[in-house]
Amino acid sequence: MTSATERPRGVDADERVGDAARPLDVAWRHALELLLDDLQRRDVAPRTRRAYRVDLEQFARWASARASAPREVDSKLVRRYVADLSERGAAPSTSARKLAAIRALFSSQREHGEIAENPADLVLADLRMPGTDGSALLARLPAAIPVIVITSADAPPPPGAAAMLRKDELTMERLVFTIRGVLGGAR
Repeated sequence: MTSATERPRGVDADERVGDAARPLDVAWRHALELLLDDLQRRDVAPRTRRAYRVDLEQFARWASARASAPREVDSKLVRRYVADLSERGAAPSTSARKLAAIRALFSSQREHGEIAENPADLVLADLRMPGTDGSALLARLPAAIPVIVITSADAPPPPGAAAMLRKDELTMERLVFTIRGVLGGAR
């Protein structure tokens, strides 16, 4: 138990302080209701549904603070969220759990025709990014997230990359082909 002057520790505790009082906007509530209804229809255990709800409410508040509704979330925002979790000390298992919930949310959104693509399916990352680099990002992301590295460097793919594309050889066809390959032809 924490006193009034002591701050709770951990990512989940940080997100409960103050944020829980802020209501979710209509679009996020609708998205969460669709997923929770889907999970209940699939007879997912109540504890799992509750854990998804908590994790997704936290993500929704984080995304809303960045002026993003569910339809506006892209892979870059998901990547920023996972990086933010890591920077705040979340264990890889916590990030992976939250990412699983996010994937489920956007899979549900896609199934219901609310969005065309699931932004949590994969990450595109440049080897050179402001404030970090692709190798550091790969080290912070859970292994369950496939990462396609895009680079101008003539180097082998960093450990953990699902694929690597050179900027000077990048075409839309090559990008789509690589994404399909990484995702197992699901698209």
